[in-house]
Amino acid sequence: MVKIIKLPLTMQQKQTLLFVKAYIEKNEYPPTINEIQSTLKFNNPGYVHKLLFYLAKKGYVIKLKHERRGIRLTELGEEYKQKEGKWKKI
Repeated sequence: MVKIIKLPLTMQQKQTLLFVKAYIEKNEYPPTINEIQSTLKFNNPGYVHKLLFYLAKKGYVIKLKHERRGIRLTELGEEYKQKEGKWKKI
């Protein structure tokens, strides 16, 4: 049996993660920082960088440096479910 440790996300982190996940599913490539900022109506791109930093620290995304669309979902990020805010059982 695999034990899953849940790391809580803030509302903005959940919103960002779900947007990135939906964007990738629809377009087959990740959004830019500016696309996340404008769609989710955040005040500045620095806040998006901060959110992605913490999503990466919690294991939901990988942020590639010096790439325009350098956001990748980890397995944990891909398994995150929208309604419950939980993981799918494997």
